[in-house]
Amino acid sequence: MSIDSDTTKFSQFFHGVSVDTIYPSSEALDARLANGQPLRVYLGVDPTNAILHLGHTVPLRILKRFQEQGHQAILVIGDLTATVGDPSGRDVMRSVLTRETVEANVLALKDQIFKVLDPAKTEIHYNSEWYDDPTRMGSLRAFLQLAHSFTTAQLSERDLFQKRTEKGEPVSITEFLYPVLQAYDSVALNVDVEVGGTDQTFNMLAGRTLLKQTTGKEKFVITTPLIVGTDGRKMSKSYGNTIGVLDAPNDMYGKLMSIPDSLIQEYFVHVTDRFITDQAMLETMIRDHPRDAKAELARELVMLYHGSAAAQSAEDAFNATFRDHAAPTDIEEVTLTELPRDAAELLVMTNAVTSRSEAQRLIAQGAVSLGESKLTDPLAVVELGKTVILLKVGKRRFWNVRLAA
Repeated sequence: MSIDSDTTKFSQFFHGVSVDTIYPSSEALDARLANGQPLRVYLGVDPTNAILHLGHTVPLRILKRFQEQGHQAILVIGDLTATVGDPSGRDVMRSVLTRETVEANVLALKDQIFKVLDPAKTEIHYNSEWYDDPTRMGSLRAFLQLAHSFTTAQLSERDLFQKRTEKGEPVSITEFLYPVLQAYDSVALNVDVEVGGTDQTFNMLAGRTLLKQTTGKEKFVITTPLIVGTDGRKMSKSYGNTIGVLDAPNDMYGKLMSIPDSLIQEYFVHVTDRFITDQAMLETMIRDHPRDAKAELARELVMLYHGSAAAQSAEDAFNATFRDHAAPTDIEEVTLTELPRDAAELLVMTNAVTSRSEAQRLIAQGAVSLGESKLTDPLAVVELGKTVILLKVGKRRFWNVRLAA
């Protein structure tokens, strides 16, 4: 099989898709693409959580473009390394996960990933294939041979380890060896290209080094930018600031409408295909009509992951609530078996919050109302009966609450 000669340059068939850096260079990758032979392109998936968020879709979209052009897309699911924990971006040591938790996360993630990739054209591997196999890497002897390819000085250069050491935070031996474990994925699958976020640069370059040492093969590394989450920090499951691809349509739409205007262009560029040929038009729309631009972004993403009907419904519900000041029609009803002792306990009992301290903070900020009244005292007694009453928390969360008959 050969690749269409009209798409032999990275810049041609990746126009509009976010790339940060190409190692060793885009020119070298263009030269490799020019021979017309399909490449084996892989992305590592960390199943330490069951949520796929918009930040994860940035490298997935690169992989999809390769797939669309006839190259082999490969997913490597780190089921073994997930029990170690990727230290990337972490300023504290990760908790070790059980195999059962990892397996459950893998099942959930695959459903979400295939909202982006074509499952029929995707090769899937688990790194337990070689790390649980004593004839491959699953023995102490084999692992020691692998580890011999790296020095402690190389691994110690990782800036996050240096920062944690300076702060007196521990770095476990398993975390220290994580880049070595991930590096072997490239060798095990004889890949040509690896794609991942900039937070994975150290690990991906370790794989490039190991593949070159063991086989003499040149592996290209494509890094993608990390998008900002809803709280201004890097979008991360650890921070709880994500917009998930399986978020309910109304929730996804509402979260996107709540992002600051400064993120509209970044989101359009990194996680959609809109305006890829006319950035000037996008910039003009954001400058002159930021609310309309944000609504178009929200509609585009809900439509991408839930369909056009869900996107229209989410937009209508949002406009009814925030433009026309009507409560949404699909509010969850909560029936309580006993009267909460105060306002803070009401929020906990309805699962609006996970703790009294969070409830107290929201009430003190004036973010909670019950019926027509705003709650201002976390210790105030609340009036509930068998007739439903609307509980509103923040701008977008509603519950119909009542006592059981």
